[in-house]
Amino acid sequence: MKGKRKQKSKKIKLIKLSIISLFFLFLFGTSTYFIVRFIQGIIQQSSANKKVIVTFSSVYSDDLKKQIESFVKKEFNCCKDPSIFHGKLKKNFKIVKKTTLNKTSPGVAQLSIEGVEPFAIVNNRFVIGNKKRLFDPVFFASCDFNKLKKIFIKPCFLNEKMTSCVYEFMQKIPYSIWNIYTIRYEGDHKIILQDRGADVKRIVVVDKNSIFDEDKLSRLEAMQEDFLNRKKLSSRWLKKRSLVFDLRFKDRVYAATRYRDLLDNWEGVS
Repeated sequence: MKGKRKQKSKKIKLIKLSIISLFFLFLFGTSTYFIVRFIQGIIQQSSANKKVIVTFSSVYSDDLKKQIESFVKKEFNCCKDPSIFHGKLKKNFKIVKKTTLNKTSPGVAQLSIEGVEPFAIVNNRFVIGNKKRLFDPVFFASCDFNKLKKIFIKPCFLNEKMTSCVYEFMQKIPYSIWNIYTIRYEGDHKIILQDRGADVKRIVVVDKNSIFDEDKLSRLEAMQEDFLNRKKLSSRWLKKRSLVFDLRFKDRVYAATRYRDLLDNWEGVS
């Protein structure tokens, strides 16, 4: 009888111990859950209130800077994934070429924004730089346009972007050409160079290969002098007309006294 009472007492104690253990386990689990949620809330709140310092390079418009800063203030903390934010920024501001995000201190991020560096004015209407897209000059309000190159391109090679072949060709043109001539691109086989500073108005017709022929280009002055002497052209005549030189042929240079003679009545000069 006593043995049965002892066994019953042990079972009761075991049940009580199990209940107490379950209670403390539940209490521990609940406490852990709320502690974790509390910490996550603090982190999210800290992230949501993160301060962003924006710095610019190669951005030439104060109005554009203000627009970008306003966009960053509104969108930065809404995007949990930085890559999504960067994608939105570039989509809304095509002139942004590169972005870099650095954490300077807890709760503070530094966003560096690099814009398109202008290179040339296209058709007196657009600006192009180290990106194929064509931009309105208004985006480069503080830029000195006199320091940019100038090129005229047949409209069929332009849209929102310059075609890759023309853009790559333009990047290869040496500075010696940009500094002397106004360039008019009508296709790979017809590129017209107009001398800006010479006393004698001179037009040089080249293609995508002969424009890089330094030997022919360096002999233009001598060929011009020879042509003028043979034609016995007066200085009065030279003020009203242009000399045209075609360098597109392998072993010869052809000269004419007006651009309309480009396809006929050429006179060859060596």
